[in-house]
Amino acid sequence: FNPVNPAIVFIGSDVGLYRSTDTAANFTQVSSGGVWTDIDVSLSNPTICYAARHPSWNGNNGQIYKSTNSGATWTQVSTGLSANMRIGKVMVHPTNPSIVYFVSGKSRFSNGTEALYRSTDGGVTWTQLAASLSGIVDCVLDQTTPTTLYVSVTGSGVHKSTNDGAAWSLQTSNVGRIFLNRTNPQVLRLINTNGVWETTNGGTTWAQKSAKASWDQGFTPTWNYETNNGLLCTYDED
Repeated sequence: FNPVNPAIVFIGSDVGLYRSTDTAANFTQVSSGGVWTDIDVSLSNPTICYAARHPSWNGNNGQIYKSTNSGATWTQVSTGLSANMRIGKVMVHPTNPSIVYFVSGKSRFSNGTEALYRSTDGGVTWTQLAASLSGIVDCVLDQTTPTTLYVSVTGSGVHKSTNDGAAWSLQTSNVGRIFLNRTNPQVLRLINTNGVWETTNGGTTWAQKSAKASWDQGFTPTWNYETNNGLLCTYDED
């Protein structure tokens, strides 16, 4: 979604990238081919958008594409990335649209390098952050104080940096997907297959909000790649 113009909506698919300018009533394909796994729009300049594209549904070799006209057209900008990138998350700095991050890692159908990268030149060149933390599965960026980042790391837990990723400190041993409250960045929630945890003080202390046993089952899968298919949880209300 465009943070300034809610009529602009994007859908990334395994046959191309689609865009709507009428609140999802109609869509136009703005880029054909490839698998588009994430899209983010600059909050400070919403004409600038970034997206992750892969050549196939089970392939790595992800690249970053950029639009400077609110997503009407897209061009690959990333250079020099490893061939083992499966990019699952893209994040644009809230005040500087030239700074962008991505998280690479494992997906349901591919096995990319688990790592966090940052670009400071509009997505052209990239530097790995938190290289000493092996197994990064997620990252969130504080929208109010963007020098603060959190990463979730397999085997250790959630780590926090308050200096643009130069140094990291362990906050909790739980590992999972992290969700940050945009209006109150001291509040974060972490969700994994055991439950939901919350911090209200920027990661210093955490309390469990729910366990998997209390979740509602939203659907019954007809095929399985893992045992947790079918479990749904409203992580922002539990």
